[in-house]
Amino acid sequence: MAIGKCFSTRRLITLAKWPMVRLGDVCQLTMGQSPKTETYNGDSIGLPFFQGNTDFGKECPTARVWCKAPKKVALTGDILLSVRAPIGAVNTASCKCCIGRGIAALRPKSGALDVVYLKNLLRARRDALEALGTGSTFKAVTKKQLEDFLIPLPTVTCQNLLAKRFELIARLIEMRSHQLDMFGEIAKSRFIDMFGDKGYPPHPLSELSTTMQNGLSPSKNGDHHEKVLTLSAITQGNFDVSAWKEGLFKDDPPAGKRVADGCFYVCRGNGNKSLVGVGEYAPAAMDDLVYPDTMIAVRIDQEKVLLPYLRIAWKQARVREQIESSAKTTNGTYKINQASLGMVEVVVPPLSLQREFAAFAESVDKSQVAIKREIKKLETLKKALMQEYFG
Repeated sequence: MAIGKCFSTRRLITLAKWPMVRLGDVCQLTMGQSPKTETYNGDSIGLPFFQGNTDFGKECPTARVWCKAPKKVALTGDILLSVRAPIGAVNTASCKCCIGRGIAALRPKSGALDVVYLKNLLRARRDALEALGTGSTFKAVTKKQLEDFLIPLPTVTCQNLLAKRFELIARLIEMRSHQLDMFGEIAKSRFIDMFGDKGYPPHPLSELSTTMQNGLSPSKNGDHHEKVLTLSAITQGNFDVSAWKEGLFKDDPPAGKRVADGCFYVCRGNGNKSLVGVGEYAPAAMDDLVYPDTMIAVRIDQEKVLLPYLRIAWKQARVREQIESSAKTTNGTYKINQASLGMVEVVVPPLSLQREFAAFAESVDKSQVAIKREIKKLETLKKALMQEYFG
């Protein structure tokens, strides 16, 4: 009923002539300020201290540091806006907190402004907020610029309808994401039940593979236009065939640098240590996709280990410990080379048990792919609504 009512008012909402108002006229703005360093602590003493965009999560920030003597404070429910590069990220304060100079807290002054409507409006207008940034080293926006920032102000009824629509989409995305996590846990639990502490022998990856080779990164110029995988193709839990960008090559990339069947693709380097060594396999050969130098293609001997088994085994804590202990860092980027990768040991049970687990894992994968497709549709719908209502 609520969904039907919300959608039935679409014409009223999109055709309404909304007045433009200054953000400062309808919101109380509090610009963050850094407290003294000696008041910081990691022992949960005082208020959570959020310094900027790096503390932001999907909806609410995560506390890593606390402050005993805050200078500027945001209250529960305030909108937190990143005001230093990157400008425009939005979160909601889940509790009373201290805010640093990279954040501004926004609080509607009266019942004339719905906080959910405002949050989605600011997200839709991120490009306009970023364009206000000034500064030679780190771009930032001032309190005056935020106060003068113009926003459309429809009637409270229209705001509430829009807010309900966005909240509905957010709840559906949250539900689907929870389902996705649950399927992931089911596969891990089944793996432990079948193979944990069973005494199966570990083997180094070098014994389970026939070849390893780094990929090929594009050049600044060239005559050959190719689709090149990005690291997100293998670091998001499944092999994402849509995660690619166009690249130029001076010569036609050879077959060995294109996505092949039977290969396990491993992240060779990343600024996030937990993503180094993460691996996935492609569902089929894809001659139109080139894998970059930031990946290592490991051709697996499937008479010894099956890929559906390996991708779950590769996520186990013992394997991650080996990978992360071997990763070397230069300039903030963690890397693993072929030699270190080849020494990572994986437990290898009989092929009959691997096949049994692979059948189960593949059914789980199909369910996860379907859920991810639904999430993507919901996110596309949300973006489309933002564009339609907020421009």
